[in-house]
Amino acid sequence: MMNEQKNINEQLLRDWAEMKKLQRPEYWAKMNRKVQEVVRRRRRIRFITYAALFILPVLGCCLYFLHVDSNRVSKNSIPALTSISPGEKKAILYTSDGTPVVLTQDTLDITESNGTRIFTQNNNGIAYVSQVGDSVEKIYNTLVVPVRGEYDVTLSDGTRVWLNSSSSLKYPVLFSDSVREVYLDGEAFFDVAENKEKPFIVKTKDYMIRVLGTAFNIMDYSEDNYSHTTLVRGKIEMRHDEVRRILIPGEQALVKEGKVSVRKVDVNYYATWMKDRFYFDGESLENIMKKLSRWYGVGAKFRDEKAKSYHFVGSVPKYGNIKDVCNVIELTTHVRFELENDEIIVIAKE
Repeated sequence: MMNEQKNINEQLLRDWAEMKKLQRPEYWAKMNRKVQEVVRRRRRIRFITYAALFILPVLGCCLYFLHVDSNRVSKNSIPALTSISPGEKKAILYTSDGTPVVLTQDTLDITESNGTRIFTQNNNGIAYVSQVGDSVEKIYNTLVVPVRGEYDVTLSDGTRVWLNSSSSLKYPVLFSDSVREVYLDGEAFFDVAENKEKPFIVKTKDYMIRVLGTAFNIMDYSEDNYSHTTLVRGKIEMRHDEVRRILIPGEQALVKEGKVSVRKVDVNYYATWMKDRFYFDGESLENIMKKLSRWYGVGAKFRDEKAKSYHFVGSVPKYGNIKDVCNVIELTTHVRFELENDEIIVIAKE
């Protein structure tokens, strides 16, 4: 700015000398224009200086409060996610007269009205043993696994069933008919005891599965608009309305919007949820968040609808806090997670 002023002054002196020499009026007008230009420049510089003195502190305050607010969100969200613990082994058994029995890690040993003994066996859930033979009154029990729960039961024929969160199984205390028939709402893995004389039948809202002796997984929640059955070993017959399919190991029958399709899958992604990890084979985030909501007992919402169709392939720890799960998904999926009002918010990254 000083150099600029010096140049202007030198120019004014040259003009002054020329004017004194020539004594012409137009030189006075020229000099006046130069002086006015200097005045205007000084006024602009003064205005910019004062504006900067005002704006810079305001901008600094804005950046400070944005930084504080950002820290507040991250510091509140991370501990909150960390505090959300996974599910555990728990269920409620409704006996034949409707009496609820809370099942946890404690021991149980009761006798049903038809004389069948129900008891806990180590860490393998409850088991049924008939003490009177098959020719007894047919009565039912219902095993209900709530949100944040899982449980398993060994039925009177030796069939073992693992129930996932938010699931229920209704079954005879003793299989006395020519078929072994149970009713499922939710997800369960069946390891069916072989009995060629008595087929094992599972009924859900979408399926009727008929087997002799096999291992398979069914996921059919009443609130979902899709369901699937995955065969691990043996052979099963699946029926949906008038559609009939025979599945062989490694195949999955999917029912969605009333249509049935059969595909080859890696059964480990669908039949190992009873262990210590969740496995996802390119499932949509919408379906994954439903599973996590049931297991962790927390709601989930999508701020961006497009994120529902994002897919994730991999495995996540089942018994850790949900923050660890979200971190793994964030690493390979274009989303981030926040916690608002006890709900996990899924946000698509920009």
